Amino acid sequence: MVDALLVFAAATAVILVAAWPVVLHPTERIFGIESVGRHHDPFTVIQQFAGARLVGVPYLQPATDWTGRLLAMALPPIAAYNVVVLLTFPLAAWCAFAFAFELTGSRAGAMVSAFVFAFAPVHMAHAAYHPHIAQVQWIPLYFLAL
Repeated sequence: MVDALLVFAAATAVILVAAWPVVLHPTERIFGIESVGRHHDPFTVIQQFAGARLVGVPYLQPATDWTGRLLAMALPPIAAYNVVVLLTFPLAAWCAFAFAFELTGSRAGAMVSAFVFAFAPVHMAHAAYHPHIAQVQWIPLYFLAL
């Protein structure tokens, strides 16, 4: 349990450093826009978090959108979006650590796999503009549950 909390804390520290401009201005900046440019997806999700009913958006992702809407009741919608996106990194590391440790029994190996999984390029890329796809923490959790 202590190792899992250490992995969560370390992954949180890494993503806070990587997203430092967002941490300094959470209501003005969103994660990843510098690297991938401007796309409409994050702004559509931010509007959803704010409670706007969007025409042509027939779906609602319960784990992401409901969480974002709850956060947007206490935070500005842009900050809620940033929390939802940035929290995927420590959660992915935590779940990957638990799954890898269950498989291997090696703390060191599980820690390495946790960081490789959490900060994989595909996760970083999707976190920049697809907050729903960036919710990769469910993958190792699903396999762990099996």
